[in-house]
Amino acid sequence: GSTKISFRKKIEIILFFQFPYEFDFVAQKLASERRLKYK
Repeated sequence: GSTKISFRKKIEIILFFQFPYEFDFVAQKLASERRLKYK
């Protein structure tokens, strides 16, 4: 439920602050894959 989403958001925020460039690359990669999947 919502707890899992908030937990994941916390991890994303931590990763974002520790590895901003890698996170940005991965986020864009996931976003493009998601776009292809749900077109």
